[in-house]
Amino acid sequence: MNAIALPAADEINETIGRASDSLNQMSGECLALYADGLAATMAASDETSRRIDDIRKSSTEACLASVGRFTALSRDTLMCRTLADALTLQQRSLENLTDSVADASRIYCGLFEAWSHAVDPIVARAALGPQRLFRAFAD
Repeated sequence: MNAIALPAADEINETIGRASDSLNQMSGECLALYADGLAATMAASDETSRRIDDIRKSSTEACLASVGRFTALSRDTLMCRTLADALTLQQRSLENLTDSVADASRIYCGLFEAWSHAVDPIVARAALGPQRLFRAFAD
């Protein structure tokens, strides 16, 4: 009958110690990844909030400008007496519409940029996560 050779107690303790150290390292790396992701999310949230607030202010200004332009047009409509006045009014109406559409376009572009900017740091840090975990598990 063959006897199974058991490892020495020192060898078992050393193996358990290495396994424990590895688990601690992996746990620490997982915690660091979580903290990095949370920090990226908070930074992105702060920056996005600031950008959205700027957009809100500029959209309010754009709406007020548009109301002012079309109020002036309404007033000028009452003053139309000739065909030349009507043609001038039509031209100004088109210019005002173009300006209002351009203002709206800038607002929506700003919103898109704000959200895109918010996602960038989160995605960048998330992309590094698997590499960091792989290194932690490989060690």
